[in-house]
Amino acid sequence: MTFKSRLYGTRVFDDRTANALVDQSVANNKAGLSTGYKLRDFDAEPFGAYSAPFELDLIPRNEWAERAQALDAAKATPEHLATFYNVPILNQKQLPYCWCYGVVGAMMTAAAQAGLPFGYLSATSAAAKIKNYVKVGGWAGEAIEGIQRFGVSTTEYWPEAVLDRRYDTPEQRQNAALHKAVEFEELPSQSFDAVATALLSGFPVTLGLAWWGHLVYATRFVVLGRNEFGVLIRNSWGPDWETAGTAVLTESRATPHEAFTIRTVTKYHTEAAA
Repeated sequence: MTFKSRLYGTRVFDDRTANALVDQSVANNKAGLSTGYKLRDFDAEPFGAYSAPFELDLIPRNEWAERAQALDAAKATPEHLATFYNVPILNQKQLPYCWCYGVVGAMMTAAAQAGLPFGYLSATSAAAKIKNYVKVGGWAGEAIEGIQRFGVSTTEYWPEAVLDRRYDTPEQRQNAALHKAVEFEELPSQSFDAVATALLSGFPVTLGLAWWGHLVYATRFVVLGRNEFGVLIRNSWGPDWETAGTAVLTESRATPHEAFTIRTVTKYHTEAAA
């Protein structure tokens, strides 16, 4: 099976080329950058422990290409709207907090889709409190639980990728409370069909990837060829990574160990703005 090497101007990573991402992660770790995704133990933290289960009926595979074409034509994918509202590519730098950065990126995208752009959120403002200021990895469920507890403030109150408890101020907590009422749904583990259904229904999806040891989020379903599919991802390694912080993963590379989608965002933000 031969995949395209580039799509939408971005690089496509498949089973032959994905090792380059693993090698890049190893090099980044040596250079002081990080990934940080820790595989969730589903025996200890079972499916549905952190959110409601994904309830949409799976879209049949024979409908994927047509639906993707319709979304692209309408410019209605999460990626189109994230681009329109200038949702930034986040940068975790040396912090092993991808598990929170990917979730926060998806939150920002979902908020933009709802017409309630949050501004530039600092994922570290949540991850630091979740991990008690320790540089350790985690999984998406931990981020979701912590975000519901602490919220996420904008970078005005807590700079991105800065691990410093001095930013935990009353003003920061008040701002963070505006960005925490988000309704997540958990997708079944190892189900690309569920990922496809969520994206084709217009929802961003977080992808905790065991093979990469990294968490990213997907914003667009892509058709690579006849019965060959993938997703466009946004990474938290800054806009200089690949094509403005994005790349395409083929189906086998985008099938997640753990995944969540965001159905609705934040009544807190709406009430505060009223």
